[in-house]
Amino acid sequence: KRIVAVCEKNVTRPARELCGVGGFSVANYAIWHDDATSFDAFAAFVERRVPIIAPGADPVSAQARITSASLFTILGARPHLGRFFRAAEDQPGGSNEIVLSYPFWQQQFGGDAPIVGKRMLVNANDYTIVGVTAPSFGVYGPVDVWLPIPLGPAARARAGRSLRTLALLKPGVA
Repeated sequence: KRIVAVCEKNVTRPARELCGVGGFSVANYAIWHDDATSFDAFAAFVERRVPIIAPGADPVSAQARITSASLFTILGARPHLGRFFRAAEDQPGGSNEIVLSYPFWQQQFGGDAPIVGKRMLVNANDYTIVGVTAPSFGVYGPVDVWLPIPLGPAARARAGRSLRTLALLKPGVA
């Protein structure tokens, strides 16, 4: 009851869909994240297809949700294995961590329990697998992998709307 989608509305060019994909600007997300007092947590994310190469495996195209670590907190998620990435890891210059969805882990890795700590290439960058989501975990549809979103000053300066956002309202906030 406390989870809400937060959207921007362009009054000069109304969108067909309220809170659609890419409905929030990075600059405004940074302002709301730092200054909003009604939220216990605020998260931003985008979705992309990414090439993944695991050691000894053929490359695959995976659906990635690139997100701030707070999304897991907002959704009350618990990992099946390992952990989720932390706020420090979704900052520019943070370490490259990846969380696998439970179905992707089963399909691509056969449910290999010691998967946590192994490395893989994502977009030709080296990532460490830190966790696997619970079997039923998800939001807005299926995702194969979860990656940290580094929203630094350069990203904040870009024009346009590219993010989706979710927030966890503080108790008592309507």
